[in-house]
Amino acid sequence: MSKHFAIDISKWSEISILLIFCYVVLLANANARFSVLGVSVGFLSIMNIIFICAVGCIIEKWEVQKFFHRHIFLIVASFIFLLSFLIKTVIAGTSHAWGIFGEWILLPLSAGLAMSILLGRSEKAQRAFMRAAAILLVVTSLSTLPFLAKGALTYDGRLTGIWPSPNHLALFLGPLISVVVISCKPWSMPHYSRTNTVRMILSICTVMLATFVLVRTESVGSIVAVALTVGAVVATMYVIQKKYKALLCMILLGLALLLPLALGKVNNAYTDLQRNPLTSRMMIWRTSVDLLRGAPITGIEIGTFQERYLNAQKYYTPYLEWAVPLPHNLYLALWLYGGLIGLSVFLAIIIHLVQAWRQKKAGHTHALPFFAGMITILLQGIFDTPLFRPELAVLFWLCVSGLLVHLWANKDT
Repeated sequence: MSKHFAIDISKWSEISILLIFCYVVLLANANARFSVLGVSVGFLSIMNIIFICAVGCIIEKWEVQKFFHRHIFLIVASFIFLLSFLIKTVIAGTSHAWGIFGEWILLPLSAGLAMSILLGRSEKAQRAFMRAAAILLVVTSLSTLPFLAKGALTYDGRLTGIWPSPNHLALFLGPLISVVVISCKPWSMPHYSRTNTVRMILSICTVMLATFVLVRTESVGSIVAVALTVGAVVATMYVIQKKYKALLCMILLGLALLLPLALGKVNNAYTDLQRNPLTSRMMIWRTSVDLLRGAPITGIEIGTFQERYLNAQKYYTPYLEWAVPLPHNLYLALWLYGGLIGLSVFLAIIIHLVQAWRQKKAGHTHALPFFAGMITILLQGIFDTPLFRPELAVLFWLCVSGLLVHLWANKDT
């Protein structure tokens, strides 16, 4: 790299860090929407466009070339992924379909790739990202407490806050908790200092607050996804370091915390065998599979799942769920809306990242928080559709952006 390029980057470094920090923290307002000339526009969509344009203004041509050179597979796969949804959107030809493509697919993916370029500039930028993620977690958690204090809960006592549903809140908190917990490296004790002590106390308080809010959503899928991800990562690090007593204590603590919630959910399921979350989801999945039998290659038109699902009600009795805009499974949703190509390319991207992770010989611990966040979202996707909301899709592609930076660091091919 020439001296000229180094000077150019340093000139914009502070702006890059401020841009990263503001973008991540402002995700707390992701649910806000405005009416522009009678058209509903999401705050996050506006923020994504501004962020992408700002990154385009401050990055250098050689940075883009380097990014393409390092990540040619991901770039091609992302293009095919977008193209699979774009073709389906053009065929549908509705404003709803274009809104889904723009807000849920195109802008989040583009913002993630743009973030990867900024994070690759310096370790200072990466630290700013992690601090912003922690602040976002705190702000999101604190915003729900007034609703809890007022008793503004769902009919079955679940915490929602400003989010559309308890599950939506849990889907947003889950990967953030995994990222923050793993970034604290709970398997190793930092050197004693006043700064490290304060940082550790703040981190513990943040995680405890967010975990409390997550549990109050009673979203079992997200709780289990976080527990499995964090537990697997920490357990692996304990085994590597041969800290078997600490591993045993962690397992016992996890069981003590999760068993009461699990037993409560099992009791509710047995109380109403005909209508419970799992039974309802199984009916939705069965309907989705039946829809795919009719179009296994192309899937269905984007934005038409609710209509097609309701049209199929005559084939199922009793019909447990009516308002179902998405199939409560990420992989079924990708197959239905993106076709077999969209699903296959998405899985190829995940496999590509996992293989890069396995081949990384050194420094992979820096990628652990992003890897944990991505795995949490993929596990959540078994029971829900985390990529089919703008802010949830952004979280996923931000985790991918962090992986791109760390797994391909100092790698020219």
